[in-house]
Amino acid sequence: MSLLNRFLVLISMSFLVVDATASEPVLTMGYRTTEKQPFIAEAPDNRGLFEDMYLEAARRIGVSLQIVRLPKVRVIKGLMDGSVDFYPQFTFSDNRQGYCQFVANGLKVNYYAISRPEVKRLEQVEDFDGLVLLHVLGNPDYLGMLGFGAASVTRVDVAEMDLQKAIHMIEKGRADAYLYEAEPLEYALAQSGSTRLRLHRQLHKDEEWASLGFSKKSRWAKLEPNPEYDPSRPINVGNQPQRFEAGSVPARLALALSEMRHDGTLDAFYQKYLNTATDKLHTKDH
Repeated sequence: MSLLNRFLVLISMSFLVVDATASEPVLTMGYRTTEKQPFIAEAPDNRGLFEDMYLEAARRIGVSLQIVRLPKVRVIKGLMDGSVDFYPQFTFSDNRQGYCQFVANGLKVNYYAISRPEVKRLEQVEDFDGLVLLHVLGNPDYLGMLGFGAASVTRVDVAEMDLQKAIHMIEKGRADAYLYEAEPLEYALAQSGSTRLRLHRQLHKDEEWASLGFSKKSRWAKLEPNPEYDPSRPINVGNQPQRFEAGSVPARLALALSEMRHDGTLDAFYQKYLNTATDKLHTKDH
């Protein structure tokens, strides 16, 4: 074989390798740049519970996982146009349901609040009246979602904010309180060592299953009518007009996460990341 022919064969083989690699399913998980410890570290470090659980789920269904970190508003834009496949833990809302399909991710979620020590309790609407609340753009309206929407509050919107910044802003008197998911909020307070804030654990009494949001515009999203949908009931995670087709990538991902919950894998990851830090606070009464 001539030198030229050998060169052409090598070039064609390299194209075959590239094409084969490109055809392998790659799931893109998007997350904001700020940390949400112990679920994910500050960008560009992706270490945490989310990386471990979704890498394992991806391995089980034979796909690769790519994690991209962007400002929250750009991640949401990516979910809307399909350039981001999914967000690892995404609270359901009517607005988000327009561009995401929601499935349980195998974790449970509850909601707490931190506040200045002068705020004695946050358990009913009137407890919130007159307060200045922090709110991150792109986050759900936790106040309304948890049943306190009738409260008269002033909201301070922040474009990007990790929990340590929220703690610092409340300590400096720039806001009265902040509502967020229980585990990362409790973890951040433990890590900060702050003794000048109050942790409100009675904000929301019932845990619920957390969900991931999968882009309806993703190239992997294959949707079909949901025969169990009840139009007489409100649309929520358990009552959506559509569902993923069996065998599609997101359906297989959801199944893998369910299997990981039942076989103890998710619990092992949870114990690894959450117990040590939060145990520090269970001995205190903020």
